Amino acid sequence: ALNPPVRFKKLGNSEGIYERIKLSRTCVTEGKEEEKGDLPIVNEAQLRQELRNRFPGLLPQIRKFEKLATAVLTCFPLHSALHAVPWSVRAVLLRTIMPSVWWEYASRTAEDVLTEICADAPESERENVLRLQAYLCGL
Repeated sequence: ALNPPVRFKKLGNSEGIYERIKLSRTCVTEGKEEEKGDLPIVNEAQLRQELRNRFPGLLPQIRKFEKLATAVLTCFPLHSALHAVPWSVRAVLLRTIMPSVWWEYASRTAEDVLTEICADAPESERENVLRLQAYLCGL
């Protein structure tokens, strides 16, 4: 709407950050602890770029996650709308019109799906895989 009935300021702090993912543990490398910092979120484009900057060795896994998350989230409005119809009709509609990606991934745990997505990551990126998975679970 051009003139919304209720005006409010844009969410976030002075830098535009409206959310921050902070890992609860630090990373231990070669016997010393180092804080890897939190992941600020300003918008989707910034988040995508930030993940690519932090994890350049995991670009194929990041792209897989984004593609899969988009596919599953695109199905969610249809799944929700089908709850407006009686179960007898809904059950048939769910089986016939929900895409296979929904059935394959929507009921699985984040850990299970992220393990699958990152299964082909290089062994040298193991520590970064764990960190990326932790950040993605925080979304």
